[in-house]
Amino acid sequence: MAQSDVETALDALYAAALDSNEWPRALAVLAENVGAVGTVILPFDQARASESVASESLAEGNAAYRSGWFQFDSRIQKAKDIHLPPGIVFLDSQHITPEFIQRDAFYQEFLGKYGLGSCLSYIADDPDGGLVTISTQRALKSGRYENTEISCFEILAPHIARAFTISSRFAQALALTSDFSSTLQHLTVGVIILDPKGRVRFVSEPARQLLGDGLQAPLGQVPRASTSTERMKLERLIADASEGRVVRAGAMAIRRPRCGRSLYVEVVGIRSEAVAAGITGVAGRAVMLLLRDLYRSASDQVIKVLQDLGLTPAEARIASLVGAGRSPRDIAEMGSVSTCTVRTQLKSVYGKLGISRQSELAILVTRIGDFS
Repeated sequence: MAQSDVETALDALYAAALDSNEWPRALAVLAENVGAVGTVILPFDQARASESVASESLAEGNAAYRSGWFQFDSRIQKAKDIHLPPGIVFLDSQHITPEFIQRDAFYQEFLGKYGLGSCLSYIADDPDGGLVTISTQRALKSGRYENTEISCFEILAPHIARAFTISSRFAQALALTSDFSSTLQHLTVGVIILDPKGRVRFVSEPARQLLGDGLQAPLGQVPRASTSTERMKLERLIADASEGRVVRAGAMAIRRPRCGRSLYVEVVGIRSEAVAAGITGVAGRAVMLLLRDLYRSASDQVIKVLQDLGLTPAEARIASLVGAGRSPRDIAEMGSVSTCTVRTQLKSVYGKLGISRQSELAILVTRIGDFS
């Protein structure tokens, strides 16, 4: 898949994260990139089948699924039976035999009716509890997925899960209040909203607490980083997002001289100009800055999520501390164990989480903290 195709797909996914009306289009773009008819996001919990989200090409089938066929979905039942964990990409043919498919009502009477064949899926944590599958559905006449298409799906699937989590968190926050500004105050991540000219129009309380050291963002003015290099990079990211070239323009670390810790800043464009105008009071595209302190202490909830990802309690504690910036030596002294023991457990953590560097662990712990 070309780099431009990846960027188009990511652009669509993160647009959907900020505007739920964009999900059918985003899922259609994903399906197109992997040679599928369409894409659907299905909760494992049958009681929530009505919450499934599908691309427009699967709308009719999704309606039938919601109306009752969900009770007979042998694919999800198989995934439950063999306890497939989050983060797994798999084909239904890896766990379901051709003989089973030939006699299974779901495959023959439901999928067959809509001309649907092989299914390529990714299991992700459901932001509302439990698990969801993100599944691309191949046309029956198209045969099996090609290796290049599977590789493409492996690249994009984690981004779908992340965008879906962001979308869910925004929906939950919006349910707490009808005012969008108040909604942003409920998020744990710091949020700054800029108008189309790059001027600050809104600063959430979590963001306000992070400002003043390395980054200034007075209302009505353009946000400014302390150093000229950081200032130019921030201006470039804001311009990219504001001009609509991408949804997520990028991220950067801004040095904070007083506390000695870096501030992680993501720059995201708000695609819907109607939403943007409602926030800023100015016509045109708005931009959102997401601020995180990468070194803040992990909460008990973060440790719980890490355990849900397969870590032991001891490994989850070490992962949370290392992810928050603690060194193996610091952790060894805190726990009255050897540094060698900590490093051994940390190696196990990397293996279970599928990462290889401390920086990746720091990002993961931060993401969990923001959206848990």
